[in-house]
Amino acid sequence: MNKIGAWLIGARGTLATTAVVGARAIVHGLASGGGLVTELPELSPLPLVGLDQLVFGGWDVGTRTILEQARALANDDRALAPGLVAALEDDLRAADLRIRDGFFVNGGPATRALQPTVRGRKRESLSAAVERLGDDLDRFRADHRLDTVVVVNVASTERTIPLDADHERLESLQRLIHLDRRTRFTPSMVYAYAALDRGYPYVNFTPSLGITAAALQQLGRKNHVPFFGCDANLLPFLMSGVSLAALLRFHSPVLTPHLVRRQRRTLMGMALLFFLLFYTFPASMVLYWTTTNAVELARQELGRRRRHRRSIEG
Repeated sequence: MNKIGAWLIGARGTLATTAVVGARAIVHGLASGGGLVTELPELSPLPLVGLDQLVFGGWDVGTRTILEQARALANDDRALAPGLVAALEDDLRAADLRIRDGFFVNGGPATRALQPTVRGRKRESLSAAVERLGDDLDRFRADHRLDTVVVVNVASTERTIPLDADHERLESLQRLIHLDRRTRFTPSMVYAYAALDRGYPYVNFTPSLGITAAALQQLGRKNHVPFFGCDANLLPFLMSGVSLAALLRFHSPVLTPHLVRRQRRTLMGMALLFFLLFYTFPASMVLYWTTTNAVELARQELGRRRRHRRSIEG
């Protein structure tokens, strides 16, 4: 299977650093895959990309390296084990070499705090920025012979701006870029445009605007490029967690072990399908589904314990 590029926006930040440390630790056998749904045996038949097939890179405007960030997380915040960071120093240095200057105009408070030392092109036009960022992605893909690159926004939350009619149509948005109307864009919108314009999937994992503008979604559909999320919607994750808990507790007195495993794979596929379907649904519907599954799981557990107690007493 070909390698996949994971291009992180905010690549030297806390969230990106912990993701890189975790992935590389699992690859080197320094940590287990416990807690990762994709590592469950029920998903092994699916052609998922292994963690060892991910190549990390990204954009950032800060000067602190990934290794320095990881050391701070270990020594100051106690969020990582110091020994783990020390064992992954070469990996973290290699990942940091694949980080390129980001775009920071109209960024959030975290970006403004970095203003004196920010790594970016302060007088760069929107057209030049979009071209440069797109070239970064193309070069990354070519240099590492990647099947594709997935751009994931894990940067600090940026300030929002009002969206108007010019953000509704792709032609109008492109005109704003040509006229260099930088106050009409946030960094996440520029990153999203650069990714979708070059044909790379974009995932927004922050509350920043990202692909909220209808024009950017038109660009994704025009180029047949997947895009996902306006922020991390946690309720569907909870719903899927409950579904997976029910799946792992599934037993049948009438099915053979082979059929039980087959049934679990089917239920796993359904859980993933419902996650994708429900991610953008209203919260009330997702909450109803989650509560229903949780109650049913509790009922099954209570029934199982009662039957076990009766078998012992009998």
